[in-house]
Amino acid sequence: MTESTSAADSRVLHAQIDDLTANNQQLAKTLREAREQIVVLKDEVERLSAPPNGFAIFEALAGKDAADVNVNGRKMRVNIAPSLDVSTLHAGQEVVLNESMNVVIAGAYGDNGELASYKEHLEDGRRILVANRSDEERVLRLSDALIDVV
Repeated sequence: MTESTSAADSRVLHAQIDDLTANNQQLAKTLREAREQIVVLKDEVERLSAPPNGFAIFEALAGKDAADVNVNGRKMRVNIAPSLDVSTLHAGQEVVLNESMNVVIAGAYGDNGELASYKEHLEDGRRILVANRSDEERVLRLSDALIDVV
């Protein structure tokens, strides 16, 4: 009777070990999935809490790694990110500035702004005289894309 009892106890212990092993594997799988979700959520929180990027108008290169840009009417000299191909930058084009005010992305030409009437070309061929709605005259510099058009 002791042999059958010990065999029954052994089967019960093996069944418990099998159950515990299965539970342990399920818990390990759940922990891996939770870790993956935490990493995804951490990346999302970092992305959403990053400071906003600003926009500027590219005016000219100022050396091999700097640019003159116009930010809301204020001319600034800023650095260009090493990963950006400077041959893609053209006068009048929008650029994206990171939080450190470095040019990081070359954008397109702007498609909005004030309506003005063309009056005349100035001698240098790069600037024009325009009048706005209140007949106030302004001198504007043409973007590279407009040099041959206007």
